[in-house]
Amino acid sequence: MDLERQKSFIFRFIYWLIVAGIVFALLKYVMPLVMPFIIGFLVSLALRPLSEWISKICKTSPKWTAIIVLIFIYSIIVAALILSGVRIAAMIGHFFLNIPDYYRASLEPTVMETLEVLELFFSDIDPSVQSTLDILTGNVISTLTNLVTSSSTAALNWLRGFVGALPLFIVNFVFAVISSFYVSADYPGIKSFVLKQIRPKLLELLVLVKENAISAAGNYGKAYLILLTVMFVEMLIGMTWIGVSNAPIIAFGIAIWDIIPVLGTGGILLPWAAIDFITGRTVRALQLVVLYGVVSVIRNAIEPKVIGSQIGLHPLVTLLCMYVGASLFGVVGLFGLPIAVTIIRNLDEKGVIKIFVH
Repeated sequence: MDLERQKSFIFRFIYWLIVAGIVFALLKYVMPLVMPFIIGFLVSLALRPLSEWISKICKTSPKWTAIIVLIFIYSIIVAALILSGVRIAAMIGHFFLNIPDYYRASLEPTVMETLEVLELFFSDIDPSVQSTLDILTGNVISTLTNLVTSSSTAALNWLRGFVGALPLFIVNFVFAVISSFYVSADYPGIKSFVLKQIRPKLLELLVLVKENAISAAGNYGKAYLILLTVMFVEMLIGMTWIGVSNAPIIAFGIAIWDIIPVLGTGGILLPWAAIDFITGRTVRALQLVVLYGVVSVIRNAIEPKVIGSQIGLHPLVTLLCMYVGASLFGVVGLFGLPIAVTIIRNLDEKGVIKIFVH
């Protein structure tokens, strides 16, 4: 009996390992190739209820109503991307181009004053020490100058790389737009054709997956709303402690920015602290670093628990899914893998699939 159970376990393990490998290959290599078309389909699907409602109210053709709604939405998106992109690129370029000026005007005088104090302090000491100090002074100034220059150059190279990646983004965006128009124009026919290709049992499974995915995504959104609120309160207290003007507005902006996994609060607080240090506001720079450390520790401590409690996973499982997902698929995996595991767990509990032993 034990031998049969062991064989059953091994076969089940190999089966799900093969399934996981196929899914991984599809997500890793096939998904990026068809992503513009998937995005276009999802956009058309998301706007379908709105276009149908407008069509009923205005008594217009559903096809042309859907197309007009798409044109309106895409016009807003394109305008927002152009305006915000130009503005952000100009701000970043202006900032990094002026780093050498900031250095010469603020940091270099501070360093020179410090070194002059050291020279006066050691003036009565052995001449060899004085000579060593002069050499050290020259090395420090040279190192700082090279560091500032290389940082400014690296930032500008990154900006050029970003601009160079725009053509590919534009191509993908155009394909997504075109595919969404085709889907909207013939949605009933496409839906009917796809449903005919799916067997009833598989269709039932896909419906359950869809329902669980919507539920999990909604709960995921609630979790991040809770995290957003906590971050806002933390930043408001921190900004008030530091004495920053317009603390509520700045705290809210940083809390929104913190949703971005790669950047987070460090994308604002650390550069802010560096600028304050360069311009001589050492106390506030240290306060910003302390604030960043505190909010980062709290965020990393409560995020798995909050998300896990909302989507129904153990905090450790949630943390593992977030780490593995981010490692394999980046930002998409960070959000997507916990949702996928939640769907699998729900289907297993309902008996649709059998993976875990209860």
